[in-house]
Amino acid sequence: VVDLDTELRSAQNPLTAEAPTIIGDWNGEGLLTLYASCAAPSYTAFNVSASMCKPYEQIRVIAPCCGGSFGSKLFMGNVHPLLFAALMSKKAGRPVMYAMTKEEHFAANQIRMNMKANVKVGMNRDGSVTGVSLTQQCEAGTAATSQENMMSVGGISMSMLCRTTNYKYKGDVVMPTR
Repeated sequence: VVDLDTELRSAQNPLTAEAPTIIGDWNGEGLLTLYASCAAPSYTAFNVSASMCKPYEQIRVIAPCCGGSFGSKLFMGNVHPLLFAALMSKKAGRPVMYAMTKEEHFAANQIRMNMKANVKVGMNRDGSVTGVSLTQQCEAGTAATSQENMMSVGGISMSMLCRTTNYKYKGDVVMPTR
């Protein structure tokens, strides 16, 4: 059994190669259409809906292409480019394109959480994995919206990467008092 304690104290910034460019089209009947390079259009529409207190059925997200996401094209914590495009289109009364510069992208993109983790991996002598155990504590912050989702993806991915059905995962989201 390999037992590893690890700590990530400098939050990562999973930037995509290209800065976000969104086209917002708020028609006169209240339907909002967003053209965005995003990894999960229905989930993106859900986040826009919740952020704008607008019915999900009135938001349509069209994702013509996605490209490399690294997790940041889910538009969970960084939904603001979509909101800017939507609100500018509503005010202008016509479709509007909102494009961030790379500098704005660096400054405004969501970051991943700081975390502490303990990983245990059981292996046979030939190196094949027999089991994985992962315990995580991840920082949230006052505006946390998607930490549990990000943690569960990481926890589930470990067992798939190691090709084992024997896994144990425990994750906690914590808010630091500093």
